[in-house]
Amino acid sequence: MLGDLSRVEKIYLRTGYTDMRKQLDGLVDIIQYSFQLDPYSNSLFLFCGKRADRIKAVHYEGDGFCLFYKRYENGRLQWPRTGEEARQISHQQLRWLLEGLNPEQPKAVRSWVPPKPETPGIPYKCWKILLFYGIMNLSEQEGFQPMQDTAQEYQKQIKELEQQVRLLREQVDFLTRKLYGTKSEKTSALEIEGQMSLFNEMESCAEPDAHEPDLVEVEKYLRKRKCAGQREKLIKDIPRSKVLHTIDESEQICERCGGTMVKVGEEFVRTEVQFIPASLKVVDHYRETYECRACRKNGTPYMEKSPVPHPPVMHSLASASTIAWLVHQKFELGIPLYRQEKEWEAMGLSLSRATMSNWLLAVCRDWLSHVVSHLRRELLKQGYLHIDETHVQVLKEPGRKNTSDSYMWVYCSTRDSKRPVRYFEYQPGRGGKYPETFLKGYTGYIHTDAYSGYNGVKGVTRCLCYTHLRRAFVDALPKDIHGPEASKPAEAVIRLNKLFEIEKELDGLPPEQKKKERLDREKPLLEAFWSWAEISSAGELPKSKLHTAFQYALNNRQEFFNYLGDGNCSISNSLAENCIRPFVIGREELAVCRKSEGCCRKCGNLHPGRNSQSQRPGCNEIHQVYPGRYAGE
Repeated sequence: MLGDLSRVEKIYLRTGYTDMRKQLDGLVDIIQYSFQLDPYSNSLFLFCGKRADRIKAVHYEGDGFCLFYKRYENGRLQWPRTGEEARQISHQQLRWLLEGLNPEQPKAVRSWVPPKPETPGIPYKCWKILLFYGIMNLSEQEGFQPMQDTAQEYQKQIKELEQQVRLLREQVDFLTRKLYGTKSEKTSALEIEGQMSLFNEMESCAEPDAHEPDLVEVEKYLRKRKCAGQREKLIKDIPRSKVLHTIDESEQICERCGGTMVKVGEEFVRTEVQFIPASLKVVDHYRETYECRACRKNGTPYMEKSPVPHPPVMHSLASASTIAWLVHQKFELGIPLYRQEKEWEAMGLSLSRATMSNWLLAVCRDWLSHVVSHLRRELLKQGYLHIDETHVQVLKEPGRKNTSDSYMWVYCSTRDSKRPVRYFEYQPGRGGKYPETFLKGYTGYIHTDAYSGYNGVKGVTRCLCYTHLRRAFVDALPKDIHGPEASKPAEAVIRLNKLFEIEKELDGLPPEQKKKERLDREKPLLEAFWSWAEISSAGELPKSKLHTAFQYALNNRQEFFNYLGDGNCSISNSLAENCIRPFVIGREELAVCRKSEGCCRKCGNLHPGRNSQSQRPGCNEIHQVYPGRYAGE
């Protein structure tokens, strides 16, 4: 009659008689005002008429009320008649009631009034016996379950729903922090609060431990002593010129006596930085022709022309400085070509995006490709590498949709390398075959994250990034870091912060000494952390952020310990992330790449070299470098 009642929380029946002429509104009024119950709850309310052969049920299903009505042609219901109250019954009692049994009597079968037999030829007594055995065999029917089993199923279902709600809330909090919260991973004080530090910029930028300038006594007030030499450090590498301000000769007359004044000295007034805007200049190249007069007299004339540097792009207006500026604007500053087009037009040259693209592609193909090949060979000679990847969208790629994600891989040497290299390589996917191909034959240490694509690289020792591990536990921190749910992820972050503090103290030590210090000071901390992680991970909700963080650590324990074997290894892969970050910023400006060919060319142009402090060379330093000088190298 009522269908599936497994989702109904409570069942109420009104004892006594109910006027069956009442419709839905009248029955809802009885529930709400007579019995003081909530008709909008997930409950079922039952009503019975005076003759006990009709029953009505009211149930709210979220978007409206449902009214059920049933009339029994034969037999009557064993409805409680004493008083008028809302009596709560169980699902099993409801089943007995609908079957014609008295829900309040243990031997309800005996008090049931059977219907008149409709099958001809069966005596009334035999019909009663058949019904008796039919009722006693209810437990064997399909769908019949004892109350205890049903309650256990409900408890199990409630537990599963609670776990699902917990996971969803955790995901919402995580995405909210990512969208509106701070992007910093500083966890020294675990200052992660509900408002997510939207307005504490001054406090975060302040340096309370910094030495305050000395105070000197000045007439009537005190002022801070200026730090000497700071301004000179800022401008020490900028070309300098001197401007001398004089008085015109016609005005070099004394105001007192009218005599002629002469120069007796000069004084310093101020220093300022002057900005010289970029400008264009057309350069016409000519070359001289020389002839040997002696050979001419002998009847064998000989002529020779002076050498001219090769242009970056044949049959074009592009010079080395023009190409260098295009590369600097596009790849160093992340300015797309359509913006550069407006800048060139403002300077007096209508340079289209198509022309600039052709120039860049030609230079990468004819000149920079040789440099890139040399950088790759030089990189694979080094014993320690950092690797990372980021996705990029490429349009008009043969055989692929425009919405497909491609990837830019970065391979870079360590921070202390004598010959630093930052190598970018475009690939259409993120599969492990790409690093396997690039590192084929390489034997050394590689610093990566825990991406499984690196597992297939043979002959290398893989060191995982502790910054990624700490980030996993930071993501597992709840909104309220003072609550009980924050104890485990907070403890993990604090333990890992101690490791980074020790690494900061060991920075600058020789590799052998650093290795010894790591084994003495860091290895015990790591062993204690993993022992604690094995114990603390038990009982965590599967697929939760904290469970994922623990599994991240436990499943990759050996790879996290590998850095202890060599003092040249690092505990973090932040170097590769910092190298690829300018490309990510440029990617957001450029949105997409038009063709995979152009994307491949970009790999060779990004950061062609850096010094040991990972600083970029000035763009002006390469403006007048002619690539023809290095054609034979």
